[in-house]
Amino acid sequence: MARNMHIVFLGTSSGGGPSVSRNCSSIDVIGNGSLWMVDCAEGTLRQFQTQPRGNNEPWLRAMKVTKLFVTHMHGG
Repeated sequence: MARNMHIVFLGTSSGGGPSVSRNCSSIDVIGNGSLWMVDCAEGTLRQFQTQPRGNNEPWLRAMKVTKLFVTHMHGG
């Protein structure tokens, strides 16, 4: 059985932190009624709030994230 999945990039910038128009890397995977997030860089919550939306594209909400995958850590 084929499953539909959608991948949404909430950020594709790296280094220097988020700006008004760009955010550090964060990817959302939507499938089977679940919302999974792969990495959650600073500024991601703002990206949820300002995400562009076209026709037939789902509106992503931070409160709907069911799983969070952390692929790496940054030194603080």
